[in-house]
Amino acid sequence: MCLYARVVFLCAHQRWGLCVKKCQTAENFQASKVDQDCLVKSPHVPTSRKLQRKCSSCIVMEDKFGKAKKSIEDVKQVLKRIGEDARKRKVEGEKKKEQEESKVRPAVGVDYGPELEVISEEDEGSGDSDMGDGSSWASG
Repeated sequence: MCLYARVVFLCAHQRWGLCVKKCQTAENFQASKVDQDCLVKSPHVPTSRKLQRKCSSCIVMEDKFGKAKKSIEDVKQVLKRIGEDARKRKVEGEKKKEQEESKVRPAVGVDYGPELEVISEEDEGSGDSDMGDGSSWASG
C-alpha cells in the first residue's frame, strides 16, 4: 500500500497527488522483480488537505446546471405570457360575440306561433267568419 498526498474538496471528490512513500510491492515492480505494480493508494495524512471549495468539475457542472435552470425559468415565463395572452383573446372574443348577438337583428325563420289570417276589406263585407256561429268578426 503506497502513501499519496491527497486533496479532499467540499463536494467530497478527491484528487490524488504525488506518491510520498512507495510500498515494497511498488519498489519490487520498479526494480522489475515482480510483474504487477501496487494498486492500493492510501492517503498520507501529513500531506493531505481538505479544501473548503468544490472541485473544478463540480464548479463547471454547477454553472451548466444554473444556465439550464435559467433557461427553464425563461421558457416558463414565455409560456405563462402566451397563456395569459390567449386567455385575454378568448375573453375579448367572447365579449365581442356577446355584443354582436345582443345587437337587434331581423328575425329570420323565427316561429311566431299559429299563422294569423289576413283579413282584407272585401272579406269583411262578405260576412264569412271562421267562428262558425254566423256572426262576422268585423261587425260588432
